[in-house]
Amino acid sequence: MDMTVADGSVLVDRSGTVVHRSHTGWADAASGAACTAMTPFQIASISKHFTAAAALWVIERGLASLSDPVARWLRPAEARWREVTMHQLLSHTGGVGHWEDYPDIDLYERPSVEMTRLILDRPPDRTPRGQFSYSSPGYVLLAHIVEEITAEPYRDFVQKRLFDPAGMVASFVGEPAPGLAVAVPQDGRTAVRSFELDVVARGAGDIWSTADDLVRWDSALRDGAVLTEKYRTLAFSRQADVPGSDNAYGYGWTLGAFGGRPARFHGGDNHAYRSLHVWWPEDDLRLVVLTNSQLTSHENIHALAHLVGRSGTARG
Repeated sequence: MDMTVADGSVLVDRSGTVVHRSHTGWADAASGAACTAMTPFQIASISKHFTAAAALWVIERGLASLSDPVARWLRPAEARWREVTMHQLLSHTGGVGHWEDYPDIDLYERPSVEMTRLILDRPPDRTPRGQFSYSSPGYVLLAHIVEEITAEPYRDFVQKRLFDPAGMVASFVGEPAPGLAVAVPQDGRTAVRSFELDVVARGAGDIWSTADDLVRWDSALRDGAVLTEKYRTLAFSRQADVPGSDNAYGYGWTLGAFGGRPARFHGGDNHAYRSLHVWWPEDDLRLVVLTNSQLTSHENIHALAHLVGRSGTARG
């Protein structure tokens, strides 16, 4: 099977040794800029790794607890929000809706009113509390809660407390600085729109990164550079079963299998940006797939992950 994507990066690493690397196609077809190892891509919902770690960081230091209700930090109008906890936001078990449940939120435009109001004004009743129902807006609330607790901008907190200790050299949060060379979302050679990141997708899909940086993130978690063993174990533990599958959700990670072998993973889709990050903990094998092309399907990306999981290389 071809181990490349239409435009983007694929990296397979085993305990710090690169097993496979490819960077193909265009970072920006209009300018002729090619994808390289240093090209940042929107990693979309893989960003939830970092939102969860940010929340666990403040909990680890006694600044909050998993049982704290949302209302301790935010001011919901609906009484039902007062029963939704940090644990439930982290594990998608608070009954909070996904984007389609919020028609007033335009994923491509910064809202004219406070983002938290657009979420909190709708009661959390999509599913019964305690039952898994994936919610990006719930992770937006987590990012705002981290800001409230730490009194610093979320993007600065993530940079100082997560990226820097992990040695991530090409990653950042939110909209890129003017003139910064990044992967442009495209359909073939035509640029397309993608999501607004500073406000709408904050905490849910706001991070730009590279394949190498995401492998560095795994290593930082493994080695305790970011979270202590207690809290990274919580992130990697089954907090909620995912209906209709054998998977479960931890805190910012899905738990399941690729290639018949246990894995921790998360995928992402910010319109043209599609991504997958898989970590097989038994032998510390990591796969990162990042693309800025609508020509690469999720099915192809997942087939690649199953191939890596089944391969003899995966077992050294």
